[in-house]
Amino acid sequence: MSKQEVHKKSPRSTRYSSWMMFLLVVFVLGAGALFVVHEERAFPIEEVIVRGEVNPADQAQIQKILKPAVENGFFNVKLQKMQASVQSLSDISQAEVRRIWPATLLINVSAQKPVARFGNNSLINAYGEIFQVNLSQEEVKKLPKFIGDVTSTVQMLSYYQQISDILKPLNMQIIAVESDPGQFLSVTLDSGVTLKLGRDNVLDRVERFAKVYPEVFATNARRAQEVDLQYQNGMAVKWAS
Repeated sequence: MSKQEVHKKSPRSTRYSSWMMFLLVVFVLGAGALFVVHEERAFPIEEVIVRGEVNPADQAQIQKILKPAVENGFFNVKLQKMQASVQSLSDISQAEVRRIWPATLLINVSAQKPVARFGNNSLINAYGEIFQVNLSQEEVKKLPKFIGDVTSTVQMLSYYQQISDILKPLNMQIIAVESDPGQFLSVTLDSGVTLKLGRDNVLDRVERFAKVYPEVFATNARRAQEVDLQYQNGMAVKWAS
């Protein structure tokens, strides 16, 4: 029987082949990277979609923010930076910017929705945050007025929502919420009466008022000017003369 000859590669040959393979990979990756960098502008943004309610002033600002992205191309869009810029606009609560292949930029925006007015020129959104936006005087007057320190808006909003739920079956609405420096709370209703609720057990006191309202106040609601509920088992009523 003839012996088969086995040829083994030398260590030097193996090292040479490995280096050649490594250099080939580096060359391919480098060439690809250069191609992408060179061709980024060859992928222009052809469509910009803005979804959400946006007023004309903010629409113009959004277009201004988007202009560099449209000019620089699809791959050069800095999504997080653009999203932060759009979200910083006064009437925008949240923003999301996304690329859609091959040539679309999508911006989803949520407009600030005022639930109350604060001070002379500010509004409060559903998170208790203060913001400014242009509204007609008629629209502003429809909102309840919050009076207090800027640090108390979240608490006032929470009380406003919970007290409104308690008074809803009685068809009463809150037109003003006030929190003084000591965080003593009072609310004014659309009938004109002010409820002095104090700082503790606020919701229990409102429940007490709602319970006696049909018997004590229903026929004289317009005559009651102030109801002090800061008593443990009762209330003091100030009637119009």
